[in-house]
Amino acid sequence: MDVMHVPIVAEIALDNVPLERIEAELTELAGHLAAAECRWLQLVAAYDRREGWKSWGCRSCAQWLSWRCGLGRRAAYEKLRVAHALDEFPLVREAFAAGRLSYSKARALTRVASERTEAELVQVAEHATAAHLESIAGGYVGVERRVAARDGTVDPAKRRRVSFDVRDDDPDFASMTVTATHEELDLVARAIGAAGDGRSMVDGVVLMAESFLAHGHESRSGSDRTMMLVHTDEATLVGDDEHLSLDPNIDGGARLLPETVRRLACDASFAWLLRGKDGEPVNVSSRHGSIPRALRRMVRVRDEGRCRFPGCDETRYTEVHHLVHRCAGGPNTAANLLTLCWFHHRLVHEGGWSLAFTAEGYVATAPAGRCIAVASGTKAVQSGAAGVAVLNRAAGVVIEPSTIVPQWGGESLDLGWAVTNLWYTNHPDRLVADTVRCGDAALWGN
Repeated sequence: MDVMHVPIVAEIALDNVPLERIEAELTELAGHLAAAECRWLQLVAAYDRREGWKSWGCRSCAQWLSWRCGLGRRAAYEKLRVAHALDEFPLVREAFAAGRLSYSKARALTRVASERTEAELVQVAEHATAAHLESIAGGYVGVERRVAARDGTVDPAKRRRVSFDVRDDDPDFASMTVTATHEELDLVARAIGAAGDGRSMVDGVVLMAESFLAHGHESRSGSDRTMMLVHTDEATLVGDDEHLSLDPNIDGGARLLPETVRRLACDASFAWLLRGKDGEPVNVSSRHGSIPRALRRMVRVRDEGRCRFPGCDETRYTEVHHLVHRCAGGPNTAANLLTLCWFHHRLVHEGGWSLAFTAEGYVATAPAGRCIAVASGTKAVQSGAAGVAVLNRAAGVVIEPSTIVPQWGGESLDLGWAVTNLWYTNHPDRLVADTVRCGDAALWGN
């Protein structure tokens, strides 16, 4: 008969429990938590593949995890990476699901494992500590960088370029190709990731451009650096798409969707250009219609400087949104204004979503009619791990107090040997040439 383990906190005061029993409970529960987290990560990968987070108006699965599962932003990104990596490494996943590997060990292994090294690394992980594996992973990444720098035979600066291409069969979109050094692209990738929040890479590029245009370089001055000239008409702005007399476009020819024009006009100042019967400009106004600075500041303070879309806490590049568009008579008042991040501002204007404010809080409605509401003062409720052991046993996972404990006897870690051996296992074609040229310690020592 299987006896369910009851948490010791429910039986007796912890200070009176023998230390041996506490130790056994700690290591056994750690194994159960590891097995459960492996299952949880597999669910995360499946949820991301099916893009379930889109129905919540989230920009990425990482944002959904941060909102609905109580994770920090960085932790959400890393768990998402590990979740997908487990699909590539079945032996790591098997040991993780059996409670033999902790999440920290699985995370380190998925950074450096390959088809050639996975089996060996799993064996190492079962004998090593998580700190050992983190050191090996960090050393391996360092070796990869040094080898790339040492083997460079062409001046990277001569290959740096940016090119733009407009396809004749798809005039609404264009492509940009960037060729740069690894260091430069790493910097750009991290900036895009920070701006676009991971998955929305194009959004990140646009946000970077908007940020530079808004703040500029110190040597650049003048209000024209932030101006975009858009040709449109009144029907576009008020939402009467059936009676458009002018195809909205950016000065220069690129067409815009009417919804895009309305988004741009939501948090911007206006200037009108009057044309005569022959189409020639005859008059122009100065800028007007912008939200007063004091009101904008008050709205940002009220909204704590973050996006008010349910589930989003973005504080970078927020814009002020009119619940009732000002072209439809919506006033510049605090009750009609709220802050949205660039992604959700576009989602509301161009993605078919709508926002409303009630006494209970903000309510977002998806195009399909699903409502997502966040009431003021709502607190996340997190459950404990009391039922994890029961769930694992029901799934046939047998975990004992010693399952997750590494078989390490206190030996010193030969980090140089471990990293070099791992690298050459992944790159067997380099072993002879590098040994002859540089010696056995070439990679780690230089």
